[in-house]
Amino acid sequence: MKAAFTEKQLEEAIDRVLAGEKLTAVADSSPVSLSTLKRKVAARNKGPGPEGP
Repeated sequence: MKAAFTEKQLEEAIDRVLAGEKLTAVADSSPVSLSTLKRKVAARNKGPGPEGP
């Protein structure tokens, strides 16, 4: 199933949340669903894993 939003729209939505806008407000005003937005923001916050020894 193809996403109903572009990569650019997703990145913009994530950036808005990270800038302090509420998840629900961003999801309501963008084509990105709340569940997708939660998952993608959490993944962005996690970032890359720690470097090996």
